[in-house]
Amino acid sequence: MPNLTETPAALRRRVTRQVRDAMWAMQDQDGTGDLLTTIRQGLLDLGVPLLYCGVNVVDNVSDPPEVISHSMNPQGEWHKLQSVGAATVYGFWNSGEVVYRRDLAHCDPYAEHDLFPDVACIIDVPFAQGTLAASSREVNAFSDMHVEWLQDMADLLEDGFRRIAQLRAVAARRQLREQVWRMRGTADIEQVMVTLRESLNELGIHHSNSAINLVHDDQVQVHNMQRGGAWISLEESPQPLIMRLWRGGKPVYRPDVAVEDLFNERTDITTYYEKSIRSVIDVPFSHGTLALNSDRPHAFDEDQIEWLVYLAEGLEEGFRRVDDLRVLEQHNLDLQREVAERTRAEVKLASSLAEKDVLLKEVHHRVKNNLQVVSSLLSLRADSLQDATARASFSESRAQIESMAFIHERLYESPDLGHIDCGDYIVSLAEHVVSSYGAENRPIALHIDVAPLIVDVDTAIHCGLLVHELLSNSLKYAFPDGRAGTVHLSLVTAAHQATLSVGDDGIGLPESFDIGSSASLGLRLVTDLARQLRGTLQIDRDQGTHFSIQFPVAN
Repeated sequence: MPNLTETPAALRRRVTRQVRDAMWAMQDQDGTGDLLTTIRQGLLDLGVPLLYCGVNVVDNVSDPPEVISHSMNPQGEWHKLQSVGAATVYGFWNSGEVVYRRDLAHCDPYAEHDLFPDVACIIDVPFAQGTLAASSREVNAFSDMHVEWLQDMADLLEDGFRRIAQLRAVAARRQLREQVWRMRGTADIEQVMVTLRESLNELGIHHSNSAINLVHDDQVQVHNMQRGGAWISLEESPQPLIMRLWRGGKPVYRPDVAVEDLFNERTDITTYYEKSIRSVIDVPFSHGTLALNSDRPHAFDEDQIEWLVYLAEGLEEGFRRVDDLRVLEQHNLDLQREVAERTRAEVKLASSLAEKDVLLKEVHHRVKNNLQVVSSLLSLRADSLQDATARASFSESRAQIESMAFIHERLYESPDLGHIDCGDYIVSLAEHVVSSYGAENRPIALHIDVAPLIVDVDTAIHCGLLVHELLSNSLKYAFPDGRAGTVHLSLVTAAHQATLSVGDDGIGLPESFDIGSSASLGLRLVTDLARQLRGTLQIDRDQGTHFSIQFPVAN
């Protein structure tokens, strides 16, 4: 009900706001009744002398066009029905002008008085999708101000129906895109064409034929669907005009090829479709063009062209995703082949490595055995010598060979045939050296502080020979005449460096001792071994003798 204190301008703004709110709440044409109720009440609040009011929606897709009437009676009841004067209403809509029949009893150009005997005057106000109709019991009931208000309502209706069309376009684009995504082969394009036709009909775009022209290199494959549902896919062939339109990248609309045939295509189109085609449009997208034609001139308006561009963008999204999926599938196939090839190579390599492991184990085993044979030969030769110095020299060499044989024995038993725990190895070696010199029966203690250190075979052999030589020297010379003492063995690592130390608290080296000029074969061997390890040798004579070799190690 109108507010008696409300100014005409405020009343008009309120009615407009209410109608606009109802329009935005409408999701499809099924909501037309609620919108019509709001419009009718708004017009009554504005003082428009209504009897009936209605919205006549033109379906321009059907041939001939149909008109669906949404009518509301004085009691506020609305009905949706086929318009009894469809051709007349279509004429009003097509003219684009307000058609006001002021006195049906005296001037009835459209034979409406007998159809609506209780109506004295009728007005139709066209908008983009149909007409807003109002009637009254009074002759000449609608003033110029009333007509202006009706025009405002028609403009709001146009916005509302355009919004519904936009919602339909969004849904149609989504359906079209998803249908493209479902494609698994060329034959699946037919269902895409069916979905396209349904989308065009849903959007009210009248057309005779629709096509998706797909470009492959310099060839074009035309997938065409007639309005009646017949679908045909042509073989790829050169299509210079389609290629030209596609490369142009913008919609090309020929509103009436009978009047202006820009591309000399009218004859070919008429021959192919066996009917007169008047309007043609091509909308390019990434993979080709979306093409429509119609037997009507000027068949496609600006809104419809905008929707066609929107649908073409949906096609583009779909086909790009199909391309991406095909690339991904090919990539996955390539990866599967590569994985299979690598698996075969790894199996072959594993087999080869297993064979080499067996061979290397056998090599270590044979080297150990051969070194033990050499050790036994040296022992036999030493036993045959009378010279004590010579026997001692042979025994020393024999002990050094046994230390190397000990490494190969460890490697033979290890799962890693190329590396060994140097810490574990030199501990076992030290215990063997102490035992061989009978130190357990002397008042000499062995103190060991060794960290684990994985090294290659060469490094382990060098460390073993160093431990053997230095430990042997301590046991032989540091504690004469049964003197008690302690021998220290340590191996520590820090920052890619290892430090091997052997020392004792025995009698120490003479003040004049110089390892560089020493005649001792063993000490010269120590110097050479330290150099081969790329290490540095330090001697500390404080409280006995301490040898330290610092050398680089892998991380």
